[in-house]
Amino acid sequence: MLLTDYLAQYTALRAASLAARTIEAEKRMLRLYVAPVIGDTPVSRVTVIQVAELLNGISATGHTRTASAVYTFLRSAGRKNGHLRAVMAQIERPKHQSKPINYLTADEAARLITHADPAWRPVWLLALTLGLRRGELAGLRWQDIDDAAGVIHIRNQRQRIGGKIIDSAPKSASGTRDLPLLPIIEDALQPLYMLHQCRPGSVYVFGGHDGGGLSPSSINGALRRDLRALGIRSVTVHGLRHTMAALSVTHQQSVRVLQAVLGHADVSTTSRIYAHVDMQPMTALCATVAQTIA
Repeated sequence: MLLTDYLAQYTALRAASLAARTIEAEKRMLRLYVAPVIGDTPVSRVTVIQVAELLNGISATGHTRTASAVYTFLRSAGRKNGHLRAVMAQIERPKHQSKPINYLTADEAARLITHADPAWRPVWLLALTLGLRRGELAGLRWQDIDDAAGVIHIRNQRQRIGGKIIDSAPKSASGTRDLPLLPIIEDALQPLYMLHQCRPGSVYVFGGHDGGGLSPSSINGALRRDLRALGIRSVTVHGLRHTMAALSVTHQQSVRVLQAVLGHADVSTTSRIYAHVDMQPMTALCATVAQTIA
């Protein structure tokens, strides 16, 4: 059996037990990276050199995260094939070099939620105050807003899978969480709720022009337009999430509480991603001392 066929079969057999996003990612890795290079090799004849050259080639293009993901895919598939398992046991995981986290300053964030397109201000407000992911913003439903309890339930996300936009549960169990319905958020959502009353068929808080909900890509485009119009440097929607987290760490808020808000499965993930932000208060402290003794 060729490696391409084996990996396609391996992915198909796990489709019912894994998230659609994971299956889509494995199909993409097979199609774009593995198949063109070593896909025609019989799985029983795949060599360490072949796999190493495949991973090194991906890393050389700067896509170190992709190289790491392909490694994980092949290693996982090797659990069902003795030869592939032995090959992957001899290969080290490619080192992923994280790119610097890009986020807004407090002043830039304030300008965005104050002067952006009024139709999009509530979206940016939730991203900047609750750290919601792009799919969670698009998937937020009115049934998830609990006014009585003062809580927003994060139970749904929208994402594009195989060319179609689907609703699904958050990416992990920790992603399913309850967040505070802050008064500023409640005020911002009030006009949208009045609009919802006029078209009760719409289930999404951010329903878009027709009430059918936003696509994740439309959120990206709107943010680019608003930042450009306001003369604010470019960040992604995920960069707004980073902004919320960075401001929390800068103000010395609990990293464990931040983990719960962001929906990270492990507090070490939160600590690792935002460790560099801890330097900001330390820098300010040291600068104050330096000015004192200068």
